[in-house]
Amino acid sequence: MKFIIFVEGETEDKGVAGFINRWLSTQFAPGSAVGVDCVKFEGWADLRDGAPKRARLYLTDPAYRDVIAVVSLLDLYGPTFYPAEKTSVRDRYSWGCSYMQERVRQHFESFGLPLELSEKYHHFFAVHETEAWLVTRPELFAKEVQAKLKKQGPPEEINFNTPPGKLLEELYMKNVKRKYVKTTSGRNIFPRLDPAQVAEQCPYLREMLHKLRELARDAGAAPAGSWDR
Repeated sequence: MKFIIFVEGETEDKGVAGFINRWLSTQFAPGSAVGVDCVKFEGWADLRDGAPKRARLYLTDPAYRDVIAVVSLLDLYGPTFYPAEKTSVRDRYSWGCSYMQERVRQHFESFGLPLELSEKYHHFFAVHETEAWLVTRPELFAKEVQAKLKKQGPPEEINFNTPPGKLLEELYMKNVKRKYVKTTSGRNIFPRLDPAQVAEQCPYLREMLHKLRELARDAGAAPAGSWDR
């Protein structure tokens, strides 16, 4: 059994599947393997526009009968589809998830498909960017910026003004005298992260992981031990 996860770019495509797979591997008993396959889009707008059609493919084609659910993941920072009055993290997060899920529901309805199928699609955001997960381990970045990263506070509170990716760009140019390369950093750091430890520092990530675990359990995967983490 597996999840299909739509991601918005190369950094997420290179790192997110392995990162989530490592966490899922600790949550289910041997013989109840649950995995993740990523599908890369070209930015948030491409994902927004393409998610309904691609979700229909994975949720209706018999070739994908082993798919538990389709999940899309966007950075909370970046998209411009939020209403003007939605300014807080929680408001944008809640509204954005409903917005994406309604787009998929309407697409399924337009094809005369059972609406319960569209309920197997779920949307989440990385708050404020997937780099928030990376900066939980400041020691994995250039030594010239490590101390400054440690002073930033909870990773998911590096906010709309200077989100983690932009912060890293500024710190690298000022202190390392070279550009921060997002794709290289993601490729090198994601494999070195402990997903459970990252989730302890990133409540929105933890919320997503626990939802995936719940969906896999409901699909028949057998839990492994305690589910306290």
